[in-house]
Amino acid sequence: MPTLDEKPLWIELLRQENLICGLRAASRDDALSQLCTLLAEKAGTPEEAKQWLTALLAREKIMPTVLSPGFAMPHARIANLKNAMIAAASIPAGLDFNTKTPQPVKLLVLLLTPANDPQLHLKVIKDIAAAFIQRSAEEIDAIAAIESPSDLLAALAQAQK
Repeated sequence: MPTLDEKPLWIELLRQENLICGLRAASRDDALSQLCTLLAEKAGTPEEAKQWLTALLAREKIMPTVLSPGFAMPHARIANLKNAMIAAASIPAGLDFNTKTPQPVKLLVLLLTPANDPQLHLKVIKDIAAAFIQRSAEEIDAIAAIESPSDLLAALAQAQK
């Protein structure tokens, strides 16, 4: 567990420019595609977005990543990825995430890590899950209602505590 002055790794990896407040998506796949495109463009490798989306959808098919009411954490290990990357989106209207849970997803944290670093993948997943798995739907709704990326980043960092 990080000390009070130390940020968790996933918060260190999360950049304000990789946040979308009020994401508008027609489907789970559309939402994931938008976040993959955002990360690929920021990484200077826009051609990688489709490969990353394919990996995420394959992972979702094995086991959906809705961890608590209104919160999902899609993640995948990616071959040839040099650094871990995180994007997040709020979806105030909610989005059906193709699961049996009746609650729509309103907060999405997407994680991509290098395939050759499974320990990093597990550590970041553990930290993100710890921040959100016990959150109520009302707490997730409050975070999802945030309209500015800087405020969303602050709320996500606060959720870790």
